[in-house]
Amino acid sequence: LLTPPELPQVWRDELVEWESGDDPMAVLSSIVWNLEFGDVARRMALNLILYQLDLRSQNLKEDARLQKQIAHTMGGLRYTIAYKTLRQLVESKHAEVRAEVMKAAARMAHPKAFILLELGLHDEQESVQQQALEGVQAQIYAEAYDHLVRLYQQSSNPEVRIAVVRTLGQLKSFEAAEYLWSVLRSEAVDKQEEAMQDVAAQAFTANLTHEWRAIFRSRLHAEPEEIRERLRGLLW
Repeated sequence: LLTPPELPQVWRDELVEWESGDDPMAVLSSIVWNLEFGDVARRMALNLILYQLDLRSQNLKEDARLQKQIAHTMGGLRYTIAYKTLRQLVESKHAEVRAEVMKAAARMAHPKAFILLELGLHDEQESVQQQALEGVQAQIYAEAYDHLVRLYQQSSNPEVRIAVVRTLGQLKSFEAAEYLWSVLRSEAVDKQEEAMQDVAAQAFTANLTHEWRAIFRSRLHAEPEEIRERLRGLLW
């Protein structure tokens, strides 16, 4: 009876999230006392708690420095622990805090990062938008594919679409190559789309295997003459 239950990691993280509620400082306190976290993360969490207890810092929402440091600390933790706090901080009135949340989201490597990054892409401050763009390009894992495609289809911002195309090229999966192929098949109607297709062509050819090249060559034969002429150089 004195032996603590051996819960799966995700259950333990959800328990921490439930016990902490909406209080970022409670999350930090749980990190300090949890030996599963590294000494660096626990030390950073303790420093933030002590700073918040200082007489100079009584209001978390008004203290940009504390919020920024909390976001930075959360960026090094598991998404199950970090997401809820980062979701609160992305609403901060301080642009530097929101930009730090984008940096943390970039390190999350989980589809939940896209919720934060899309908020950043629509932020009123250019610095936050830029960090969000860099964060999109850091989402290089298999589960990111569907979210990247959705972002490409829904966004009218050429910078966002170019960032998505670059990231798809780094996934090194056949479905990503297929989507880049569909992008290349469409005809560019202006200089912005031409620039995007140049990036797509580089991303497409960078990771073509011999087998994939053969597949796309066979598909090219079924394309209209105009598309064959335009894309032949990518495969030979």
